[in-house]
Amino acid sequence: MAQAKRDGNFVTTLLGVSNADGSTPVVVYADPTTHRLLVDLAGSGTAVDDETPSGAFNGINATYTLAHTPLAGTLLLFLNGQFQHPGLTADYTLSGSTITYNTAPSANFSGLPFTAAYRY
Repeated sequence: MAQAKRDGNFVTTLLGVSNADGSTPVVVYADPTTHRLLVDLAGSGTAVDDETPSGAFNGINATYTLAHTPLAGTLLLFLNGQFQHPGLTADYTLSGSTITYNTAPSANFSGLPFTAAYRY
């Protein structure tokens, strides 16, 4: 089973949730280095952590591409450390491996951290 990157200071907490099968426990942990909550879905794909989606921040481009198509519900997207909310009424939508922002991000984001974590 592939694991997301984490350092030795993580604390694993088993929450009262399960995987889509209704019985497999889901482990959620906080990464003290990145301050992100990460989910370990045992047996559900390959983990990708800290991928930079391709695409230019120029105030016009609203489309960015991931290397793989994420499994449903696994994409965590961060722009300059801020969690990006998925869905039609939020920051972006996802179709296959394509992220489309509802409003093109400002050119001011060029060079700032843009990271994705997901399973495929």
